[in-house]
Amino acid sequence: MTGQYSLRTDGVRLSTVALRVAAVAAALLVAYSRAAQAETVTRWQGADMGRWDVAGNWTAGVPDATSTVILDNGNRAAVEFAGQALNVLLGQSANGRLIVWDTLTVGDLLSVGMSDQGFLSINSGGTVSAGFVALGYLDDGSSGSGNVQDTGSQLTAGMLLVGGFGGQVGFRHSRQPLRGCG
Repeated sequence: MTGQYSLRTDGVRLSTVALRVAAVAAALLVAYSRAAQAETVTRWQGADMGRWDVAGNWTAGVPDATSTVILDNGNRAAVEFAGQALNVLLGQSANGRLIVWDTLTVGDLLSVGMSDQGFLSINSGGTVSAGFVALGYLDDGSSGSGNVQDTGSQLTAGMLLVGGFGGQVGFRHSRQPLRGCG
C-alpha cells in the first residue's frame, strides 16, 4: 500500500511529516540528554590531517565512548586507527572535516553540517557507524557533504536525517580514488 499515512488520536490528526519531525526531535533529545550525562567535550585543535588518536590534537585528550567531539576549526582530522565517541559534531559553528580510513564508532549522534559546513570522507574500506546520522540539518546555509568510496567503505546509521530543517546535503559513493578533500 502506498500513499500518505496519518494517525488520529483524540480527534487530532497527525500527518506523516509531523510524525517524522517528532521522531527526529525525540532522537536528538535522547542523544543530547545522554551526552549531558558524564560526557567529556573535546574539540579538535590539531593541524590539517592530524591523527584522531593523538591526545595533543584534542582539548581534552583522545575521545572515548563518553566523549562529545567537536570538529570546527577548518582542519581535517584523520581516523587511521579505530576510534570512538559518544557524539561527533562536524561543522557545529565553523567548517569541520573528518577523513576515516579505519573504523569510527559513534554511540549516538554523528552530525555532518549542523550549523555550518561539515565534510565526512570514508575511504579504503573504512567504516563509520552511529545511532543517528544527521547530514546538513539545522540552519539555513548549513551543509553536510562527503564521500563513501572504495570497496568495503561504509556508513551505517540506526536513523538517518538528510537535509532537514533548511540544511543542504551533497553525498556521493564512488569506487574512484579520492583526489582532494573538502
